[in-house]
Amino acid sequence: MHNHELRIIHGDLKAANILSDAGQIKLTDFGDSRRLEQVHHDESGAIFNDFKGSILWMAPEVLQQKRVGRRSDIWSLGCTLIELATA
Repeated sequence: MHNHELRIIHGDLKAANILSDAGQIKLTDFGDSRRLEQVHHDESGAIFNDFKGSILWMAPEVLQQKRVGRRSDIWSLGCTLIELATA
């Protein structure tokens, strides 16, 4: 059995999908998540045939249907942090 990292993209990070209770933070709603092993990808990311997620939190590469990866989730997390800090 190979011991390798599970590579998942959440695909819809936003405040509504982040829960907090007693100092714990949990991600929810993995309906738009994808396993990178199941799609064509290389070191720069993966290309998906469909368009999923919430537009206001989408990374530019997702909107342009270019290669996506964990950096796309980091962009969405950044948008969420800005939203929480300024709302």
